[in-house]
Amino acid sequence: MSRLISTEMQAVAQAEVVRPFYLIDMEFSTPLRLWTGLGDLDVPTGDTLVTNGDFSNGLTGWTTIELGTGTVTLVGDSVELQAGDFSNRAGLRQNIPTVSGTNYRLNFSTTGRARVIIRDMVNSNNLVNLNVEAGQGAVSFTAASTDTRVEIRNQEAGTITIDNVAVYYTQTYVGLGDLLKIGQIREATDLSANGTTVTLTGVKSSLIAVARDEDYQGKIATIKLGAMDELSNVITNPVQLFSGFMDVMIISDSGESSTINVSIENKLIAFDRAYVRRFTDGDQKIDYPSDKGFEFVTSIQELEIIWGRPSPRDS
Repeated sequence: MSRLISTEMQAVAQAEVVRPFYLIDMEFSTPLRLWTGLGDLDVPTGDTLVTNGDFSNGLTGWTTIELGTGTVTLVGDSVELQAGDFSNRAGLRQNIPTVSGTNYRLNFSTTGRARVIIRDMVNSNNLVNLNVEAGQGAVSFTAASTDTRVEIRNQEAGTITIDNVAVYYTQTYVGLGDLLKIGQIREATDLSANGTTVTLTGVKSSLIAVARDEDYQGKIATIKLGAMDELSNVITNPVQLFSGFMDVMIISDSGESSTINVSIENKLIAFDRAYVRRFTDGDQKIDYPSDKGFEFVTSIQELEIIWGRPSPRDS
């Protein structure tokens, strides 16, 4: 069975050093996010906020910066920034919508040292102002308003190429390292509903309380595969490997350490469940709360209706 390589996986394949990792999302009242490493990890997610970040539509969405002899040149699906010095610099900028207090990640590729300035336009403050070396650039920032400007420029002598600019919302995952284990994920050519398991060891008491007290059955659990470069930067959005419904959670407490084992059903299991609807007033109001069409169904049940002959009262 052949499969097209996604844009995300192409970025991973082109990286010089790749370190794979796994992510687990569990839908509790407070979402639980874990990864197979140590420490906290900010992971980009969702669609990019940048318009035309791959320059496939020319410079649409971008404002160019050309000071002195600095030039911005579109070359295929990338942009060349040529500069002589700070007074003769070149760059690109774009305003993006953000949410104050929310974490974001700017990703881009550059063939030389680039200057990145991320500015809060409402309060006129720079959130980031730093140099990024050649390679896959990754810059994290926390938005301070609803309007943030991203600027990438070349202010040193020479020419650099910029491509694949993206800004993603990020979510923070807690690292469990080897304490997080994932069962086999099987993919079949038919519509088999193959599930999997997730095992957490050395679990904190707070998580034990969640597992014990919350109504978790039927809630969504997702497993994703991500990749880092040699600098421990997440290369691109992780790819979803499996998504299903949490079913049975087994807690083992030895006194010294605790283990939680969660079985996760494939979403295809829903096709095996009977979808039962009835012609009753309560059932009708699930979809149409104000509909009274079935209001008297109960009262006419087994009611004898005389039709086409004299009723007993008339004889």
